[in-house]
Amino acid sequence: MAKKNTSTLGRELQLQAAQEKLVFGTKQTLKLSKLGKLAKVIVSKNCQDFVKERLTYYSSISKLEIVQTPYSSEQLGALCKKPFTVSVIGIKL
Repeated sequence: MAKKNTSTLGRELQLQAAQEKLVFGTKQTLKLSKLGKLAKVIVSKNCQDFVKERLTYYSSISKLEIVQTPYSSEQLGALCKKPFTVSVIGIKL
């Protein structure tokens, strides 16, 4: 899993949110990664291990890029301007 510069990640999330290409939540992200409809997945630093393992498995099948952030799920939710915690964000193709 790659680590991104925090300012670059924030800009990328804001751009993708404006284009409505973000998917929030583990269930939706896993579902779309199975179908091969995601370009990238962003994971918080405190995401559950079994979720990371499943995403890693699906990324090997569908050549999905996984980005590990230095943010906790609370900080990632705040960065996306959401009133809830966000551990996994998918970016659609």
